[in-house]
Amino acid sequence: MVRHAARLRAITPDHLVCLRHQPSDYLHAIAALTQARQVHASEWIQPGERVCLTYPRCQRVTYPVESADGCLELEAHRRVVESVLHRTVDFHEMLPVLPSSTVETGPTLLVCPLAGNTIRQYPPATLATAIALFLQSAPAMRVTFCLPPGVNHILYEQPLQDAGVSSVQWVHPADFKELIQAISSAHMVLAPDSAPAHLTTAMDKPGVFLLGGGQYGMFGPWQRSQRQVWLHHAMDCYHCQWRCIHSEPYCITHIQPSAVAAALQAVHAAAGPP
Repeated sequence: MVRHAARLRAITPDHLVCLRHQPSDYLHAIAALTQARQVHASEWIQPGERVCLTYPRCQRVTYPVESADGCLELEAHRRVVESVLHRTVDFHEMLPVLPSSTVETGPTLLVCPLAGNTIRQYPPATLATAIALFLQSAPAMRVTFCLPPGVNHILYEQPLQDAGVSSVQWVHPADFKELIQAISSAHMVLAPDSAPAHLTTAMDKPGVFLLGGGQYGMFGPWQRSQRQVWLHHAMDCYHCQWRCIHSEPYCITHIQPSAVAAALQAVHAAAGPP
């Protein structure tokens, strides 16, 4: 922040729009340094970071408690943008769009098994079973596992072998650009609630995503089309903010492999050949 303070002060916008739901002193300091004439942000009233600063000259819009379209974060973005433009903004105008830049090279299922927190990940053995069931209906489909650099694939290799899934390709995108290229090149994607899931949806690629209940409805599910399917196992303890009271996150682990395979089959059939 100190290194870039002079450059930030040189920016004097009429309007500075913050779409992050939860405020922080980092964001407050950026807003103060840029000296925007008007700041626009959501009014976050739930627990969050401890802050001692605030947005200067800020027009706040109440953060939503529900969304008819299924994603609170995008509804919050819609409300903020609507307040800036002073016109009605349709929810679908807020759906992220990302061009798919690479031509598909054939029928490939890209599996991105990791999420930002392990509690949101589908168990390796269950994941392998789901993939094996799907391949029974799509034997020509190639399987590629996408893991961050430095992550060993041994955790998934043995369960895949036990489930009878062979000839798996492993890719380790070095950066964001390579991750986007890997998703663009795939015919369809299987992932938990993670960056690859949202990138796939923004590209309107076929995908099946496993969504837990910790923050259900806040960041997902959202869709660009029927090519994206979000699976979940509803429980009374939904919206726990990932403070799980069970021995394991049943909202994810109780998603049956057969349901995952069936969703993959449906998405594959709807998408047609690559």
